[in-house]
Amino acid sequence: MTEIHWFDLDNTLWKTNAKWWILDKRNPLNPIVRITQHEAQLILNGNFITDGNQIVYNGFNGWLDNELLTKIKQKKNIELENIGISFREYQDENLIVTQASELFVYIDRLKHIKSNKINLLTARANKKAHNSLIDKLSEKLSEIDIKLNDIVFVSDPSCVHNYGSTSEKKLQCIIESIVGYKIDNGFTPIMCDKYDECYFYDDEDLNIDECKNINFRIEYLLSLTQPWLKERIISNLKNSDQKLILNLVTTNEMNPFETTIIDIKINI
Repeated sequence: MTEIHWFDLDNTLWKTNAKWWILDKRNPLNPIVRITQHEAQLILNGNFITDGNQIVYNGFNGWLDNELLTKIKQKKNIELENIGISFREYQDENLIVTQASELFVYIDRLKHIKSNKINLLTARANKKAHNSLIDKLSEKLSEIDIKLNDIVFVSDPSCVHNYGSTSEKKLQCIIESIVGYKIDNGFTPIMCDKYDECYFYDDEDLNIDECKNINFRIEYLLSLTQPWLKERIISNLKNSDQKLILNLVTTNEMNPFETTIIDIKINI
């Protein structure tokens, strides 16, 4: 059995001091307040839509909760229309370099892995800007004889070209490693590495939940695929015993994973 392990980075494989910014659109180079990645996702996912505090900035569309808005206004006298959100600390090379000195790697979350190589699958952008962090991570992993096989920054167009949410792009990468063909709308004749078991580790429920729809997603992609290739992929899948093992990363260091096993089965 061949296997590959896909690891999210922030709060899954590593921890840095990076945070999201709430900023004044008129002065975007300095934050008003810094918030955690989890708090940012709640804003962008619309968890606080009922509070009615919508912010739109540089392609981000989200809603602030009343408590955070009050905190912002205590820091700066600002109208809602001038408030924006930014993940600059996750894409600006000058800021990323400063994170290397405090990088913490969750080595214990890797000790169960028998394979000596893993893939990185992160929502971060600007892959090139992360060379210093990746080098330090690789150095840490070499201590337990693990090598990085592939590094995918799904918000960097040089890594992933397809449109969609972060969760959808992560699932796309995982599907390619299960089916063995690249995706461009449907599957293409471009082959890639294929594995019997794919493990995915992420601390965001949204990303794990998206992957639970993998069989439906494969069927949809097959509907967009050239007939001859579609038949080949269907035959391969029906004659294999492939699995996707999802691991939601929790704060319980004794038992950090909530695991869901999905058999790759299509109904075509």
